[in-house]
Amino acid sequence: AVKEVDWKGDFAKIHMLPVHLFTKISLEGDTLRYATLKFDWVKQLRVDKKLAVRHEVQEDMTILTASTEELQDFLRKHAADPDAFQPPTELKRKK
Repeated sequence: AVKEVDWKGDFAKIHMLPVHLFTKISLEGDTLRYATLKFDWVKQLRVDKKLAVRHEVQEDMTILTASTEELQDFLRKHAADPDAFQPPTELKRKK
């Protein structure tokens, strides 16, 4: 059976473009945690005119187009912001 894709959701749309997905990763013992950057958070920064890195808008999606260095600086600046990333997903190593 073929699963229907919700093309209205940003997550599905962004994967149809040749872009990177920003993910914060931490490893503690046998636990890996990862959290992806929230599309809505980036969009709200843009709407509020507070998005301080180069970007484009395509079909209401905000696509960050800044240089690698600028993007790294932007992500470091907001890495601790609890609103910037999805709640982390936890993976535990089975022994």
